[in-house]
Amino acid sequence: MKYEENKYKLSCQLSSSWLFLKVQKK
Repeated sequence: MKYEENKYKLSCQLSSSWLFLKVQKK
């Protein structure tokens, strides 16, 4: 089962992209 791993990867991608957007808006 790779569900947990996928979930973790997804959340990581999401937070990183969110951070990126936040920085870009400045």
